[in-house]
Formats: sequence, C-alpha cells, structure tokens
Amino acid sequence: MTVIYVICMLALIAAALLVLVRVERGPSMLDRGISVDVITAAIIGFIAVFSVAQKRSDLTHIMAALALVGFLSTVTLARFAAHESDADRHILTREEFEELHVEDERLPDDAAPVHDVDALAEAEEERLAAAVEKAEREDGEGGLR
Repeated sequence: MTVIYVICMLALIAAALLVLVRVERGPSMLDRGISVDVITAAIIGFIAVFSVAQKRSDLTHIMAALALVGFLSTVTLARFAAHESDADRHILTREEFEELHVEDERLPDDAAPVHDVDALAEAEEERLAAAVEKAEREDGEGGLR
C-alpha cells in the first residue's frame, strides 16, 4: 500500500509543478486563476492521501477549508474577469511593458496637456490590443496552449 501512496503523492507533486509553469507563463489572469485553483486541488489531494496513509481523520476540516477558499477565489476571479475587456485581462510581459514605456518616453515633455480622456483611453486600448495580439501570435508559435 505504501507504494500506491508514494505514487499518488508524486503524481500530485508533478501536477502542481506543471501547473506552476502555467502560472508563470500566463498569458491572461484567467489562466493564472485556473492554475492557482488546480494547485489548491492538488494540495487538497496531497492532504487526503497523507490523511489516509496516516489513518488520520482530523485533517478533513483543513481540506474543507481549502476547498471553500478555492471555490471562493475562483468565483471572485470569474466575477471580476467578466467585466474586463480582452486587453485589460492580458498581463504584459516585461518586453511588452518596456516597449510601451519607450513609446511614452518619446512624447515631448513640453507638450500641451490633453483633456480628451476618451481619445487617450482609445489609444491605450489600441496599444494594449496590439500587445495582446503579439503575445497570442508568440504563444501560437511555441507556447503551452
């Protein structure tokens, strides 16, 4: 029986490590949220296997609390993500952020302040949409999808 417990533990650890790659790579907040939810499920599974192996029933409260936290975090993330556009949902990579920062530095310091907020929001949304498209093209070429 000990071999089965060890195999289960190793499978859960491998799953958690693979999901950590998705947490790091993203590209969107929803990908990261689902990944954290899977890690929570792996931790619950790890505690369940440990509980059965050690013949302990006092750990069920911890598993129930983790399940509740995982559920609430997923619902909260889904609720906030439903109101975001695709451009807002995308988390910029370091290269994309630096590219946007370089574009902002090109503006002259003595330029008159712009009071057209809608035009600024549209321009920012177009830049973020271009960054999202670029990231999706890169993911399609060799990413983890």
